[in-house]
Amino acid sequence: MKKKTLLAAVLALLIVSILSAAGAPEVPQIISSSFGKPSSSSSSSSRNATKADQIDEDMERLEYLYRYIDTYFYQDVDYQKAYEAMATALFESLGDKYSYYIVAEDKDDYVETALGKYGGLGLYFSKTYIQYQNEGDPTTLYCVIDRVFPNTPCSRAGLRSDDLIIAIDDTDVIPLEATECARMMKGDPGTTVKLTVRRGEQTFELVLTREMVNVPTVQYTTIEDGTIGFIEITEFTSSTWNAFVSAILEFTQADVKGIIIDLRSNGGGDISVALSIADSFIRKGDLLTVTYKGGEKDVYTARTQTLVPSSVKVALLVNGSSASSSEILTGAMKDNGRAKIIGTQTYGKGIMQAVTSYGDGYISLTEASFTTSGREAIHGVGIEPDIEVPELVMTEEEAEAYTAIYNDRIIAKYVDEHPDFTDENIEAFAIDTEKYGEIRHEVLRVLVRYEYINRLPGDQQFIIDPDYDDCVRAAIEYINGD
Repeated sequence: MKKKTLLAAVLALLIVSILSAAGAPEVPQIISSSFGKPSSSSSSSSRNATKADQIDEDMERLEYLYRYIDTYFYQDVDYQKAYEAMATALFESLGDKYSYYIVAEDKDDYVETALGKYGGLGLYFSKTYIQYQNEGDPTTLYCVIDRVFPNTPCSRAGLRSDDLIIAIDDTDVIPLEATECARMMKGDPGTTVKLTVRRGEQTFELVLTREMVNVPTVQYTTIEDGTIGFIEITEFTSSTWNAFVSAILEFTQADVKGIIIDLRSNGGGDISVALSIADSFIRKGDLLTVTYKGGEKDVYTARTQTLVPSSVKVALLVNGSSASSSEILTGAMKDNGRAKIIGTQTYGKGIMQAVTSYGDGYISLTEASFTTSGREAIHGVGIEPDIEVPELVMTEEEAEAYTAIYNDRIIAKYVDEHPDFTDENIEAFAIDTEKYGEIRHEVLRVLVRYEYINRLPGDQQFIIDPDYDDCVRAAIEYINGD
């Protein structure tokens, strides 16, 4: 077993590596990482020789078959297409949905993500590979929305996590892979796309206008009269670290007594960034254990210096969509007693993929599994919160009523008539229950508040209000407690 000490300075990197939840975002991600290649396997030399002999034999037979086709097939062979098909099949044979070959045609998606801007709708979604689909499970057939970003076409349309996109411009998505669906949703700003959405038993259509999407990974502010710092991290990328440090420096100047880190619906990303953030709070102790093929392990440990004094209390917010690198940070903070975890159980993805450029495309390969610093398993298990706070979720009946009031623009019209963003206007909003059905008041007030927020200028939309967020309220109570 090797011991490694995490250094924040190694965040500018060459190896491309991602760790995400179970899915593809609307635009696939490219994430730089200092998380290096796996250590050499401990397999015996004779075993390796046997494997090499088998690979040599298989490649010889494959070459013969390839040349046979090239010689006798009645038309010219498209060599690029044949190569990509063979590479794709090789990864599919692994039976691991996180390992795949990304063909050259999809390379532009990665470039766009690296720039952080694209013409689209503002959502992350996941879609099961066709060969893994189960006709009895709709979540394996359709695009499952994982996250909707604020101030985007999707957020203004009222789409939310776990909605199913079943058709794009009247094209059934079942026979399409995630990259094809992403390509159909993207486009030039100002153009439109029609989504057919299923929410529970309800199915409805929305025509959305594409916009230039540029979603930041970090937003921060102070609350409680400047005594508590609040950081929301939507994913871990190479830019996340600098934004996080800026937040900490501002909080230090404000002399805050506590910090709330919001990782809800953060599907993961750059492992080294998550570890560096944990290292900023933890003075001594293990942060993460990574296990490679053959059983060899890397244990990452904290440095002796921190950015945040131990006197500053920390609350960390999570939910069922907090995955991968989010769980690494959560586990490190929890196991080292540095934060109180608040919310609901996390997703449970404890395996690591390295994504690297290869030829004209990219490859994603699961290379290791990992456990928290306390050696607790993550994959398929998740992390239980210290303080459980259920999320506010619509019932099926409420979702049906909301679909109706959205299509009739009831909330939008109300805000048009009552443009002042005040608690009084939010509390006064009501619907015709005889026409639309019942929606709890606590749900309505959140919905109308979102409409007000979405109409604010982009730099004014990050508003933290514990009156509308039970998790934030619980975190404030924890930090203000003795």
